[in-house]
Amino acid sequence: MIYVDLLEIGGGERGIRTLEGFYTLHAFQACAIDHSATSPRDGGNPPSLIQSPTPLLPLLPSGPGGVHNTSPSGDQDGSPLGGEMLKEKVDNSYRRLRCGVSEHLFRVRPLPPHLQQSDYVRKSAAYECVGFTMRDDHRPYRLKVIQGKLEAAWVHHFIKPQLESLGHHSMIMKPWNLKLHGRGIAFGTSIHVITSADRTVRLTTWSMNEHQGHIEIDDAVLICPGVRIDSACRVSIGESTMLAAGAYITDADWHDVYDRTQPIGQTAPVILERNVWIGDGAIVCKGVTIGENSVIGAGSVVTKDIPANVIAAGNPAKPIKPLDPNLLVTTRQDMLGNGIAVTKQMDTLERWLRQNNTWWRWFRSKIAPRPED
Repeated sequence: MIYVDLLEIGGGERGIRTLEGFYTLHAFQACAIDHSATSPRDGGNPPSLIQSPTPLLPLLPSGPGGVHNTSPSGDQDGSPLGGEMLKEKVDNSYRRLRCGVSEHLFRVRPLPPHLQQSDYVRKSAAYECVGFTMRDDHRPYRLKVIQGKLEAAWVHHFIKPQLESLGHHSMIMKPWNLKLHGRGIAFGTSIHVITSADRTVRLTTWSMNEHQGHIEIDDAVLICPGVRIDSACRVSIGESTMLAAGAYITDADWHDVYDRTQPIGQTAPVILERNVWIGDGAIVCKGVTIGENSVIGAGSVVTKDIPANVIAAGNPAKPIKPLDPNLLVTTRQDMLGNGIAVTKQMDTLERWLRQNNTWWRWFRSKIAPRPED
């Protein structure tokens, strides 16, 4: 048995968040439902967590043209659970979902209609919908606001003076773990930087002899924990680019190949064009240009240019397949372009998600956590 939250996120999309990731309900197309299960909070006796669930399908399209548009009960909404049950407001009651030998206990959390208008809010809500295996975030709304203001103050006081520019609506999570060294580092608007104590983000430029590094990060870029960028020349990160955890980008050798006492060595600019995705732990070496929309596989080492609209992987990285030209590519800028509107919508979403969180429960979950927390 694995406990998950189910979120009705509007726009024909419904999803389940589990330890394995986020899945649309189409993944449970062949599942039956047992409505007799009760919530642990309501005094029920759900089985303890056991082995991982049956492998689920990844995100699948919904609505007209989708993979599964008819449920076993005959509903045309693509949900194996039935439209009526999903429309019901459920707070603390849970249902058991059987998939072969695996069972899933879930609850329904319908997203309010006024929050379903924003694509960014709907997708953010899906990731905020955290099931019991992921553990709930019990912070009350006011505490989240206070923490946000503390982080913003830290950014204004310690981070912004070290940057050539910092655009509006940027968000740096745990900014004390963002380490900046050197001049010539510039951030665009709506930059998202995620850090952690054990995986700091480090951006470093070097100034030595004729060398001066520059790191230029365009709008709506995502930088994940553990990312490192070293520059003695120029590193340009295009709009909407995503740098996954542990990625490394460098524009220099850092020592001469033959005279190892000579610092910096050979340099050449690195250019990541618009909407590039660098996978977990990948390395991008000096002199490389990666074309628009291209994806670099996890652990790859990029030593030569990669054309636009391909998936590349390997050591050295080479294109292995093109992106489908018939499918629309949605970028982070498409979601984050209107920063003021997104900020207001996300604040409304936070209020809704945390409306039942109390200071006492948050404090108790910290000093005396329970399995249902």
